[in-house]
Amino acid sequence: LSNTNGMTQIEKGIAYMVAGDQVVAVDIHTGAIKWQSPELKSALPELQIAGDKLVARMGGNFVYYEAGKPNFKELTPYGVVILDKATGQVLTDTKALDEKAGKKGKKFEITLTTPLRVRDNVLYFATRGTLRAIDLGTMNYKYVVPLDVNESQSKIRVGGNPYTPGMKDLVNLDEDVPVQVALE
Repeated sequence: LSNTNGMTQIEKGIAYMVAGDQVVAVDIHTGAIKWQSPELKSALPELQIAGDKLVARMGGNFVYYEAGKPNFKELTPYGVVILDKATGQVLTDTKALDEKAGKKGKKFEITLTTPLRVRDNVLYFATRGTLRAIDLGTMNYKYVVPLDVNESQSKIRVGGNPYTPGMKDLVNLDEDVPVQVALE
């Protein structure tokens, strides 16, 4: 394995880790590789276990050194990919979900993804312009809410207060803070 990055997740004797642009499952007792995902063609800075699935955040800015000097490189695409934990096969990603849900155009383009949060089999994350929730049971968006609104127009409430894009990231909230979204 080379170019490992991101935090390794371990469950029931299997380590799930990022190696380059792939996710790899390794038996921690023998070191045997159980499976490797397809090449995902993006950086994978975050990996989480979500029941029988793995969720990975894609894209970001990374530092590499050349002749002792730091250089920055943006690796894309941004978004989220969901894998089968038993096989490493891709179940879906935000590009496929956006196409399926008809979320097109600049307003829904993903150019940034916040850290991921899984709660009650729903994956939550924000992009530069939207708050998104993916139902991990149905593998469909629960909602995609634009964040280009002011406080009085916000359809999102965090702890009873209106959410606006300048507020603390939703994904970093404590488990007991309620998040409500008024859907049309």
